[in-house]
Amino acid sequence: MAGREPLLVEGVFEIADRMSAAGIEVSLFTGGWSLRPEMIDDIVRGSFRVSVSVDGATAEVHDRIRGRRGSFDRAMNALALLDEAAERRRLNGGSRLGLGIDCVVVRGNFHQLEDFCTVIAPGFPQLESIALGAVIPEGLASREGFAEHEPLSDSQVGLLGSAEYGELLRSLTPSSVHVSTTDNLALQMHPDLIRSGRFFPVLQIEPDGAARAMAAYEGTVGNVLTDPVRR
Repeated sequence: MAGREPLLVEGVFEIADRMSAAGIEVSLFTGGWSLRPEMIDDIVRGSFRVSVSVDGATAEVHDRIRGRRGSFDRAMNALALLDEAAERRRLNGGSRLGLGIDCVVVRGNFHQLEDFCTVIAPGFPQLESIALGAVIPEGLASREGFAEHEPLSDSQVGLLGSAEYGELLRSLTPSSVHVSTTDNLALQMHPDLIRSGRFFPVLQIEPDGAARAMAAYEGTVGNVLTDPVRR
């Protein structure tokens, strides 16, 4: 469950419970701003994986990118609450929660990527993953002011997508935490990339059943509710 802030959606936990009961693994992506302690049990019960969006390793950088003062502290508080819940779940013999940090990499936080590994990660013993992905110019990232200053340079994209840089970041991180990096070039859905096997296997389904590759693609490719089933 992702997009804006899922925790603001009325009935979101009931939806997650129904999906989980049907055997669907539910992943939650949250910025942490709206997460309250009383939500933790519902989140842990219905989620296979929970990722908190963190856009900087310090409050100064994170809050500036988010445009909301105090959002870094709330993200860290959310991680702390989820870390405690993940530990309780593990000690009680339950499955792992899959706690992670998701960072959209922009020019303004690129210099802090190593700090995610050396400063942020060690503070949460149950953390399992850090995902670092280059910004895609869609949604708020398509605003004129943002598009002028925050997209990565070609050299930064190249570094983020290199195996060597990924190995460096992994060497700086606690061994229990998996670090993934991507330049997100596969999201272009370019025919040459698809032929070579480099593409992002995702299907976005709208409330009316219309399907598209992802939110940035305006055109839909069919409807899962009305189109005949093809076998």
